[in-house]
Amino acid sequence: MDGSSSEAVGSIRILIVEESSERVEFITRLLQFQKDFEVIGASRTGEDGIRKYEEFSPDVVLMARELPDIDGFQATEAILEIDLAAQVIVTGFGENLPRRAIKAGAADFLISPISGEALVRSVRDAARKGKRRKSATGPLISSEELIKLERNRRPQGKIISIYSGKGGVGCTTLAVNIALALNSQDTPAVLVDADLQFGDVTAFLNQQAHYSIVDIAVQADDLDEELLDEVLLLHESGLRILPAPPRPEFAEEVHAEDMGKALKMLKDLFAYVIVDTASYLDDIALAALEASDLIVMVAAPEIPSIKNSRFFLDTIAELGIPKERVLLVMNKVSRRDSITADAVSENLRHKVVGEIPFDREAAKGAINHGKPLMLDKKTHPLVGQILKLVGEIRERLVNGVLEEEEQ
Repeated sequence: MDGSSSEAVGSIRILIVEESSERVEFITRLLQFQKDFEVIGASRTGEDGIRKYEEFSPDVVLMARELPDIDGFQATEAILEIDLAAQVIVTGFGENLPRRAIKAGAADFLISPISGEALVRSVRDAARKGKRRKSATGPLISSEELIKLERNRRPQGKIISIYSGKGGVGCTTLAVNIALALNSQDTPAVLVDADLQFGDVTAFLNQQAHYSIVDIAVQADDLDEELLDEVLLLHESGLRILPAPPRPEFAEEVHAEDMGKALKMLKDLFAYVIVDTASYLDDIALAALEASDLIVMVAAPEIPSIKNSRFFLDTIAELGIPKERVLLVMNKVSRRDSITADAVSENLRHKVVGEIPFDREAAKGAINHGKPLMLDKKTHPLVGQILKLVGEIRERLVNGVLEEEEQ
């Protein structure tokens, strides 16, 4: 690699905080081929790392998770108290490293063993981010002001609810894959499992949830970003997840107001909030639907599903939700179906904007292995149609924003 991308950042001064001298030497070797990288010092303890940060003001800190005095997360928090624009990359082992690193305020995390390519990319990204923050905020800005500035820089996120009036038509499969397709570094997404009794989002993504929306509900009056960050799962893809309760009876502890508060805060923090709803119209589902910028209504090519879709469209009209906010999608479509998309469009007086083909084996395999097609089989025809739907979602949201600006 060369230092061609360094022009926007200049020389990058790096502090390594690592107890092992062998690890310091290893990391230094990985960095030494970058002409614009300069290792300005190394500390063997967290406290010494904090002191050297104050003394040298490095552009990037490479912080080991395990240290002999305080851990790397505590040291990261302490450095950020000194300089809100500090860029700390936490390294080490452990399944909870990403979540704890993000909670501590780290710019990035690297799970060992670290590759040279990943390390260099992470250092460059952190240095650019640090330079932008320092030039935008100045050295004396408060934490509260910094958060406000970051929010004002980006538009408020969009809520997309996935709904069907009949179970078993593939809402969760679509919600998971749509969320994965929308999620990126520039447009982070969060997937909310709002089927409070029998939500399956974590199973579809092969995740174990220690917390759920119940943990938010019991502290709804004191809901803040720190609590939300603690509750949200982090999938290996980078997608964040707000799980459903662990048992059906716990659903009673979550009220519509709790859901509304959570969605409002998530909308401030993420570009896209994708909500997988239950098939019945209870207060929780209605809270999500009324807060939605877009509703993806999923129907199967069968009479009961079409009937319930009609009832749903009639219901939202009574609630004052514009039909233009609803994208009608046909899922599990086969060439042998006698009910066509054109027939459904005519019957419901609402255009079908997407047709997702039926592939039982592919869908079942993805569910049973916890590996969504969007990640595991990107060339599958199902994925191609889902990506077309995602394009329609983006276009509809953009047009909605333009219409709001014109009014």
